[in-house]
Amino acid sequence: MAATSSAGLGDMAAARGETVRAVMHNGHPDQFALLAQRRFAPFFWVQFLGAGNDNLFKFAFTVLVTYQLQVTWLPPALAGLVIGALFIAPFLLFSATCGQLADKIDKALMVCFVKWLEIAIMGLAGWGFMT
Repeated sequence: MAATSSAGLGDMAAARGETVRAVMHNGHPDQFALLAQRRFAPFFWVQFLGAGNDNLFKFAFTVLVTYQLQVTWLPPALAGLVIGALFIAPFLLFSATCGQLADKIDKALMVCFVKWLEIAIMGLAGWGFMT
């Protein structure tokens, strides 16, 4: 295994004065080398934990509506489908606007704001589950 800089990542890193070292497999850079980069690892973990949190909350909410609440306007057979659609709707509705904001505002500042907002919303949702 030889360590060398990859073409695309090396060009971007050279512009910032950084060096990128990627493990080569059969002449191609290893995609897991990104996890070792200081600038990429926090982004990866934020995305990973955010997706896990969203899926856990969606699953808990679906189980609550299906087995505990028994609302008359939503049959249990359709609860998973409707709740899944409700959780996907904000991504469809706000993705273009958020993309424009991400181009104008510092991405690190935006990620911190969104994560703090997500923590507050999930705290409120957790409180709602408990009561």
